[in-house]
Formats: sequence, structure tokens, C-alpha cells
Amino acid sequence: MLFERPEAGGKAVLLQVELRRQNNPDQDEFVELARSAQIDVVHVECVKRDAPHPRWFVGSGKVDELKGLLRWADASLVLVNHDLSPGQQRNLEQALDCRIITRTELILTIFAERARSHEGQLQVELAQLKHAQTRLVRGWTHLDRQKGGIGMRGAGEKQIELDQRMLSERVKVTEQKLHDVSRRRLQNRRGRNRTGTPTVSLVGYTNAGKSTLFKILMGKLKPSSGQVRLFGTNPWKNPAPYSRVGFVPEGEKMYDWMTAHDFIATFARLNGLTRDEAKLEADRVLDFVGLLDVAHKQIGRFSKGMRQRTKIAHALVNDPELIILDEPLQGCDPLARTTIMNVIRELGRMGRTVIVSSHILTEIERITEQIVILHHGRLLALGNLHAIREKMDNIPHRIDIGCESPKQLAKSVIDIDAVHGIIFQNPEVLTVQTRNLGDFHSNLPSAIIEGNHKVTSIDNPDDDLASILGYLTGGGGY
Repeated sequence: MLFERPEAGGKAVLLQVELRRQNNPDQDEFVELARSAQIDVVHVECVKRDAPHPRWFVGSGKVDELKGLLRWADASLVLVNHDLSPGQQRNLEQALDCRIITRTELILTIFAERARSHEGQLQVELAQLKHAQTRLVRGWTHLDRQKGGIGMRGAGEKQIELDQRMLSERVKVTEQKLHDVSRRRLQNRRGRNRTGTPTVSLVGYTNAGKSTLFKILMGKLKPSSGQVRLFGTNPWKNPAPYSRVGFVPEGEKMYDWMTAHDFIATFARLNGLTRDEAKLEADRVLDFVGLLDVAHKQIGRFSKGMRQRTKIAHALVNDPELIILDEPLQGCDPLARTTIMNVIRELGRMGRTVIVSSHILTEIERITEQIVILHHGRLLALGNLHAIREKMDNIPHRIDIGCESPKQLAKSVIDIDAVHGIIFQNPEVLTVQTRNLGDFHSNLPSAIIEGNHKVTSIDNPDDDLASILGYLTGGGGY
């Protein structure tokens, strides 16, 4: 271990410092971050200051209070809702005799716990190494020691110089590994662009199993039976495929105190990008989803549609081959839905494979005709929407024809071989049932012309996704 610091404990005191005339991080969000890291926050200590104390960040009186709080709460960890200088962090740890974790370190800890893929683990490792490099200045108690011997650069290389060299070498190795992963992804993307890839919609009523399937695919839920394959690999045995997936969950809580740009750039840094590269990448993906003009606005002030687009931008940072969107249209107004659907269509045109689930069936039909229908965890149908409908031989197609005289029109169409039945719905509509929709529509124009009928409308009311889903599931409901 490079850090000679006290062991971390399960209980923690959270230090919330409010600096006047500055935009301070949100306290509630930091508490949620701590819970995500499975840290038990037993007390929140708030203090207001005009400026940070150069030695401890807080005053000497507050340091004494923190000592008493740590003894009272039997805590061995202090979470500071700010970033400290290396010297401030070392001084606080020495004064309190406990480990200090800053906001940045806590976020890195959470990312490290949740990194499943090989690439994700590399990205988190790189971020931690680069953060550790900034902690070398006055960060250890052994910096005055000098060492010599095999592996040392000279007989008197100082410990800090050795640590710096070790970190730099590890950073270079990790960056090279990430470069190799990026190169392979570029080759895969070129292949996708040559072959073309579809946008597929996963549909079904409530409790059909859509979100459950996504959770199984993303390793959040283990299948009770059977196996799951992602790019031909079982992700429960080899998490490497997750580096090729961008996932937008239905109800993921976001960091409302962050701006959209900071949120995306932070994730880009964890993907191995430099600070400048991360800013450019954040600009690119936010521009792609139409949020560049509000990139520096806090996410907590965004509408539902803007938050959904921010989540999509976040999922695009690692340039995924497969993008999974769980209910991206839910809770959005019509304008936001249209914007999100345009983004999804553009992703498909770019050669990405997109799987999107939604219960808003009319909007799904505007995105794609490639459908997967689930019901109570069972696969009922998959393929082109109209091809699925054509295979439902036991259910005749309905054609509603608006006309002046339905009975007279019925006499003209009854002899068409494709007609299966006739229904008089009302004085202005004739409903025709057929098992061969193509043949009927081919013969219908001549029947109308020869009979001199005045037709006002022709509609196929049961040839849409909602009707097909209802037929296959026996009705059901949301």
C-alpha cells in the first residue's frame, strides 16, 4: 500500500462545510453517496466559513469538536463533502487519528465497487491512480526516508520519488491497456457500420418481464433458470461484454447537484480520458442529444425529458455497440418524446444496436417495426410487426371502410375471395374481415370504381402494435 493511513471503519461522521458566496455540494446527495458505498453515517456536522482554513479546511475549534464526536459515535471515518488539498487531508487525519475521505474519493470508491467489465475496472483503476498522484505531496509520513538497491534510481532515491515513479509506470500500463480496448472497439464499430444494425423494441404489459430481462442482461439480477448470453458470452462468468454496452435504466437516481456537463465529464474521466478530452467528449454527447445549450445547468433543474436525454448521453460516453433503454419515454411530454425518439433513430442510423422498452406503443411504432413481445416472462413473438400480424392466421384482419352506403358496398366486395366476413358497425362504416390483407386491398379499388361507391376512409384498426399485443396476450392491460 502506498498510503500509510488509519484503517477505515463502518461508522462515519459527515462534515458539511458551507463556504459563503460559493456553490457548495448538496448535503443530501452526499449522504446518499455514502449509503451507496455502504457507509453508516451516524452524524452530520455542519459548519459555515468565509473561506477554507489553510491547515485543516475547518478551524481548530471545529477539529476539537470532531474529536469528541468521533469518540461519542464510536466512528473511525470522516467524510468531507469537499475536496481537500493533500496537506489539509494529512493534517486532519493526524489531528483526528482517523481516515478522511473526500467527495472525489467517495465517488471513486462507488465506481470501483460497481465496475463489472474489464474495461470498467481499468477505467476506475486509472482514475484512482491519477488521483493518488495528486496526493503524493506531503501525503506520507515516510517522505524523508531514502532508499537504495535493486530497482532504485541511485543510492539515495527518496521514498516519494519511488512512489511517483511506481504510480507513473502503472498509469502508463493502464492507459496502454485502455488504448488497446479502444482500438478493438473502433474495429468493431467499423464492422457494424458496414453491415447495418437494427433498433429493436421490447414490448409487453406491466409485469411482462421487460425490466427483469434488462436487469439479468446487465448483471443486476441472476437468472433463476437457464442462461444469459451477451455478445455470445455469459456475463456472470466473464464481465468483459459490459464494456460494450450502454445502459439507461428506468429509475436511476441522478446527482442533481451536478451540472449535466460535469456529470458526463466525470464519467468520461473514469473511462480513461484526460480532463480536456473528457470536456470535449461531454460536449459531443450532450450536443448529440440536444442539451449542449444547457450543459452547465444543474440536473436537478431539468425536466423529465432533459434528464432522460442526459442519461442517454451518459450511456454513450464509452462508445457502446449495444444501447439498452428501459422506458426512456415514460413521464415525458409529447415534445420530449419526439426529441428522444429522434435520438434513438439517429443511433440506429449510426450503426448502433438499440433495444428500447416502452409501454407507449404508438410511439414505439414510430421508432421501429422490429418487435419482441413478452408476457409474464415468456416470449410470445419477435420479428417485423407486419410479419407477426400475418402469421396470426386464426384472427382475421379488420378493414373499416367509411362510405355513404355500407350495404351497397358490401354487395360489391362480398364476392372477393379474400373476404371472410362482413360487419355493419354503423350507417357510415362497413367492416370487412379478411385472412389475406394483401389480396383484399388489391381487389378493393376495382370494386369501389365498378360500383361507383363514394368512400371517405379506409383503415386497418387491428393491424397496429396495440391490437397485436392484445390478441397475443388475450387482452390484458397496463
